[in-house]
Amino acid sequence: RLVALALRNNTLFQATLADLGLAWGDRVQAAMLPNPTITMLLPTGPKPLELTARMPLEFLWLRPKRVAVAELEYERTVHRLTQSGLDLIRDVRVAHTDLALAGRRLRLAEEMREIQEGMAHLADSRLRAGDIGELEVNTAKAEAARAGELVTRLRGEESVARERLRFLSGIGEIRQLPEVELPRLPNWLDGRSADEWAAEAMAVRPDVRAAELGLKAAAKGIGLAKAELFALGAGLNAKDIDHIFRVGPAIDFPLPVCNQNQGGISLAKARVERASRNWLA
Repeated sequence: RLVALALRNNTLFQATLADLGLAWGDRVQAAMLPNPTITMLLPTGPKPLELTARMPLEFLWLRPKRVAVAELEYERTVHRLTQSGLDLIRDVRVAHTDLALAGRRLRLAEEMREIQEGMAHLADSRLRAGDIGELEVNTAKAEAARAGELVTRLRGEESVARERLRFLSGIGEIRQLPEVELPRLPNWLDGRSADEWAAEAMAVRPDVRAAELGLKAAAKGIGLAKAELFALGAGLNAKDIDHIFRVGPAIDFPLPVCNQNQGGISLAKARVERASRNWLA
């Protein structure tokens, strides 16, 4: 019940869900076709009317690469958010157990305080009867005071554990937490070695899969950065010559003399380095 409340109400987890919308927006944007442009030169003086329509052609080879990278990033975001949800479930369960343990320790400390206070009261009675001396009475009172201090400290720890569980569950101050009890250990914890657990974790953990997808997306980003150098465009030019429109094709392409997209390629390689280290981590 608390896990369901946390997945629905935890503000930090809900904020991370917005990353899914951002990744989907990047996916949609990567698949969009570029808009053609039209340039019109108005006839002024002896200059004739001239129209030029341009259409970028690099989308023919850049669009598939951008879509592939965006899809990998979207899938990586899905796995990363899945892991965030699993982490939240784990934190809620741990906080639930901590609160149950804090409550049990507090109840035991309160029982011990009652016993120590009873022993101190009994020591006073025995002192008045002359059975023991003041040293034994002072010792009993010190033990009772120590037990009272322990109760105060454990009551504070129980309050902290309760507020942590309340925060993780997204429950406001008005709503009350349900009763918590120590859970039983599941049976599937028995009979499996640490190596088996490690192998299964490497195979199914969403954060490991997200790191793998991030590395693939970064590797594809290098090819995309190199392909962005070739920005080719097609055009159609129409000019009014002696009141007759002359139409002809045109080609528009940059000359990679000063800029070969060295910065973009360096950034893509750095992203691969970072993604590989994230995967190893």
